[in-house]
Amino acid sequence: MRLRLLLLICLLGPLGEYELQAQVPQDPVLVASRLLVRGMTRSFLGDLEGAAQLFDQALRFQPEEAAIHAALASTYAELGDAGQATFYAERALKLAPDRPENITLVAELREATGDGVGSLEAYDRLVALKPLRVEAHVARARLLSRLEQRVSAAEAYATALSLTPLNPEILREYRDVTLSLGHLDVALKTANSLVGLDPTAHDEQIRAEILVRLGRTSDAVAAFQRVLVLSPGDQEASAALESLAPGLIVTPNTEAGDPVARAARLAEAADDDVRNLALRVEAIVANLDIGNLEVAVPLAEDGLLFFPGDQDLTLAAFETYTHALRLTEAAETLEQGQAISEDPAWQDKVRGARTLLQWLLTGEPTDFDTAPFLGEAGSTRTALEWLILGDMHARAGNRTRAVAAWQAALAAAPTSDLVLARLQ
Repeated sequence: MRLRLLLLICLLGPLGEYELQAQVPQDPVLVASRLLVRGMTRSFLGDLEGAAQLFDQALRFQPEEAAIHAALASTYAELGDAGQATFYAERALKLAPDRPENITLVAELREATGDGVGSLEAYDRLVALKPLRVEAHVARARLLSRLEQRVSAAEAYATALSLTPLNPEILREYRDVTLSLGHLDVALKTANSLVGLDPTAHDEQIRAEILVRLGRTSDAVAAFQRVLVLSPGDQEASAALESLAPGLIVTPNTEAGDPVARAARLAEAADDDVRNLALRVEAIVANLDIGNLEVAVPLAEDGLLFFPGDQDLTLAAFETYTHALRLTEAAETLEQGQAISEDPAWQDKVRGARTLLQWLLTGEPTDFDTAPFLGEAGSTRTALEWLILGDMHARAGNRTRAVAAWQAALAAAPTSDLVLARLQ
């Protein structure tokens, strides 16, 4: 009997020891962390209510942990409980006021519950905390636009574009805001940048309408023609074109809808009629528009021999040499062209051309507009266009895309020291 009792005590002794160990209090930080991770897993799997319960349990162990409050806020927001979501989001922000994610969540929830002013205060705080965060400036700009504060919205979009100038989505929103303000010159500049980066029929249509409002009818006609090239049969563009230029019909089957065929025809006609100066200039411009420098350069070289001292031909030749990155010939053409006339308008054009050369040789001035030199993304880019595109990517901080563009420029102008310098 004593032996059995002794054995029983020996067996039960360790069990009692384990029970006492199990009752030792656990680290609340560790427990809360585990519950938080489990809650995130539940949320990822789509069990939002189960996630909320786990987050709530975690909060009992760590009631002052901002991350748990933020997790609860996000979960309740997804569940559609704006009241609970806002409560926990505001609490998370109070506990961790310098965490951008908390500020963003509060801003979104405040606007969702109708507190636009409070949301704007949060976004102001966010851009002050993270001045280089593009998405913060864009979110603030969109809110300002919804609040009908368009002037401030335009300024916010401009700030965002200074950080990422090649973003088509932001460019479109900035264009629309400036257009609503009646800032037509700014809207046109932005529209030109868009057409150079990512041309769509809708973007070209808006650009054409801006040109109409600015009274630039011939440019508007050309823009509406491009709309019909990008979107054949567009009734709105057709009606606008008929209104601006009655009788002018542009369809995908016409020469206007095929710039390559038009450029080839003009080049052939210029060679057949060497005395026709206007035809030669038109042929140079048409081939330059499609990036066909193999034809444009000889046309320009012969033209300078046949018609020395003509302003239009000089500018066309200068632009052709520049797009080919043949800067020595471009500078010589400009030097000879300066003496053509003392007319202030002509001298202004010469100064503008000099500015372009100076930028290419020494680096871009901050106020120099590269958009007119970018061409259309769907066309064959010239060496100059690839070079400028690479520079814009470099300013936006995208070295990979910049190098790719510069390599394309080098392929178009293999002997250009300018391109080689950028690739080093």
